Amino acid sequence: MKPNLISSISDVRKPRRKDKAGLISNVSNFVAVSFGSSLRISVIILVSLLFFALVLFGGTVSAQDEKVVAAVNGDEITAQQFARRANVYGILQQVSSIPEYYQFLLSTETGRNSLAQYQQFILERMIEEKLQLQKAKDKGFEATDKEIDDTIQRIIEARDDVDNLDQLESTLKDQDSSLEELREQLRKEIIRSKLKQEVVGTIEITMGEIKEFYENNPDYFRDKEGKVKPFDQIKSNIAEIVQQNKANKAWSDWMQEVKKNADIERKLSQVEE
Repeated sequence: MKPNLISSISDVRKPRRKDKAGLISNVSNFVAVSFGSSLRISVIILVSLLFFALVLFGGTVSAQDEKVVAAVNGDEITAQQFARRANVYGILQQVSSIPEYYQFLLSTETGRNSLAQYQQFILERMIEEKLQLQKAKDKGFEATDKEIDDTIQRIIEARDDVDNLDQLESTLKDQDSSLEELREQLRKEIIRSKLKQEVVGTIEITMGEIKEFYENNPDYFRDKEGKVKPFDQIKSNIAEIVQQNKANKAWSDWMQEVKKNADIERKLSQVEE
């Protein structure tokens, strides 16, 4: 089973070099530009990976479609959607090249707890994304075909292993994905970016806040000789940091308030049982 390309597109911050498995893992970065900001795996290991995946997400694809890991204001997240996003199987395939760590994850309570915490983290991300899309729909935000096409073109231009749309489609197919799936994920990413821009777009900062950050974090601004750079020389860079920090906090506070007032039912533990 090959790692799914689209499952991780919100998590990588910058474009990567030639890497078919990560071709579109940096989609959110392209969206933000427009709207805001080995060891060979042994047969035994492969069998144990498959067993572990079946324990977590047992059953056929159609059966997974019927299982629900969460409901967000009545909007369901299925076990299949969650499995593709969490990609536990793919993660274990990668760490199996480090036998001690692989054994730690599967044979110790701490390791199993780490995997469980990771799954809960992914589930919360998916819940938040559902809420964001619901709020964006209420506000009438949409993503146009042109916005999606432009983002895809930027992805192609940023890659050294994809020169045109046909090559992109071919690579997506190799990764058990499709151009349609990419376009749908981009649509959601663009819509969420527009919502975030509305929430944090009016954030303002003062010169006092910029100076306070400079004075409280001198180690951030030292030159090669260890001396702190003059404030006037770097105040524009500091302003960007302070602005981003305030925007992140405003977005996080807004998200927590939305979650507090939402009807959320988490069923992941029931599905695993």
